[in-house]
Amino acid sequence: MDPGDLLIPETPVSPEEAELVALVLRARGIPCRVVAAGGGARVAVRAGDAPRALREIEAYRAENPDRPAAPPAGPRVARPAPWAFLLVAGLLGWALLDPWHARLVEAGAADALRIRQGEWWRLVTALTLHADIEHLLANLAVGGLVLYLLAGRVGPAAAWCLALVSGTLGNLANALAVTPPHVSIGASTAVFGVIGALCGLQAAAPGDRRSAGELVRPVVAGVVLLAFLGTGGERTDVTAHLFGFLAGLAAGAAAGAGPLRAGPPGPRASLCLSLAAWVGPAAAWWAALR
Repeated sequence: MDPGDLLIPETPVSPEEAELVALVLRARGIPCRVVAAGGGARVAVRAGDAPRALREIEAYRAENPDRPAAPPAGPRVARPAPWAFLLVAGLLGWALLDPWHARLVEAGAADALRIRQGEWWRLVTALTLHADIEHLLANLAVGGLVLYLLAGRVGPAAAWCLALVSGTLGNLANALAVTPPHVSIGASTAVFGVIGALCGLQAAAPGDRRSAGELVRPVVAGVVLLAFLGTGGERTDVTAHLFGFLAGLAAGAAAGAGPLRAGPPGPRASLCLSLAAWVGPAAAWWAALR
């Protein structure tokens, strides 16, 4: 969107309705494009064309009184339930307690050599382990915020799954890229995966005639966050953060251009995604401790 553009209508509508508005305006010779906004879409026009564009839209609606009302921008997107976040935080905190913390780390840390030897569960279990309470609280603070933002776009079930998938793929890429011995733990790979997913979703948001700058801008913003939050500290696993971000970027873009293009998943799909988000880590820990 250019600095001088204005967005119409006043509130977001569904992508289909926005495309119809854009079609009407183009037929009247008014340049415009559809942009994502507030969980739906709006139409961007030059400021000087805005009064005429509004008149043309009103004229079209007056000429088509029997046209079905515009569908809403989409159902209200649920945010992650506080109890779910507290339950996850409690489980991650429990894993820090003695005497089982050392055993859990031995069984579930992302050991690059063991992952290469086929211990796949470490890709997931490592996301649930932390070195100490400071490590855990840092990931909960940043992760809780970005997960909340992602859930506002795709719903809590899809947000949890994107975090899990991006964290798992990030750990896999990291295990294949680094030179053993290399052992890491922490949810930060998934946290940066969520940041990447947000950027990927924004880059893949419905739009018309989007410039290269509009596509690249979210990615650049994510890279800046990665550099600011993911490269400091003695124990920071920079490559894990990078691969988590890249995995999330790809997953978010794929989801935004595919199954989530029309909005958050429905109730049945959300239930399946919720089950997957809980069963996946549980199955990984069962394999690690059997």
